[in-house]
Amino acid sequence: MSSAIENKIKKLLTPVDLKTIIKDKHLKTIKKIQNKYRNNLKKDEVILELLDLKEKEFKYGEVFDTNVMGFFINNPFAKSEAYAEFILRELLLQSNVFLIDEPTLAVRLGVNFFNLKDKEKKDWQRIKFLFLPAKYTGIFSESMPYSFYWVSEVHEIFEKLSDKKLMVELNPFEKMEIFRKVLNVPHIRAIPVKGQDYCPWYYCKITKKPIDPFIENCIKIVPSKTLYKCSWNVFSWQEPDYVLLDSLRTVKDVNLLKRLIHWEELNLLKKNLKRRTEQ
Repeated sequence: MSSAIENKIKKLLTPVDLKTIIKDKHLKTIKKIQNKYRNNLKKDEVILELLDLKEKEFKYGEVFDTNVMGFFINNPFAKSEAYAEFILRELLLQSNVFLIDEPTLAVRLGVNFFNLKDKEKKDWQRIKFLFLPAKYTGIFSESMPYSFYWVSEVHEIFEKLSDKKLMVELNPFEKMEIFRKVLNVPHIRAIPVKGQDYCPWYYCKITKKPIDPFIENCIKIVPSKTLYKCSWNVFSWQEPDYVLLDSLRTVKDVNLLKRLIHWEELNLLKKNLKRRTEQ
């Protein structure tokens, strides 16, 4: 019988059915924007409008590299379905340096999103509201389980709140002190600090616990995009997801682990399995 952890891994390894997200209204929107710029030499305008970046203060050249723009510049009038699948698979459903989901935003601000009590949830809404200008409002924004936020704008907003302190330089307690100075948030608790330099940046995809990959014993898992039978090679803007190594200790299905773990981490997995058999 599969353990609860093994069932969670199987769920992680089940690709999202893109057809359940892509609706006719999305395809019509893509087609409408494509037609709008059909006679415009600036073909990148299509993707900028789809992602609602045209009115942003930063330009795509400062955020996207040539690889991410290549698909859209070289294929400005590709089928609407191709646009939709690329945005979902390569940006919204794959961790990356440009956009983060709400649970990741919370972790980077020092809050354990998955462990909030009712009164804390109200405080989190107040904190989250400060970052409303960074919220992703492009295509599919209303169709995802969580809201997404532009990373560069999140950093800009935090630096203004903290008198130019960087998020990565502060532990959760220090970040919470900053929020308490500007907001009435008496109930929400910071993620427990595991040392002065502790700065959680991701969350475990199995246990949902915050992870600081520089301090905690964690391991990379396969890129989400590979579940869609894409190349193992990720684009330069994409990041791995992590799981805490301790969360895998009860898993007996070795083949399941091999499907989950990123190929770069297989040696670490083998060492862990060897220690397990020796105990």
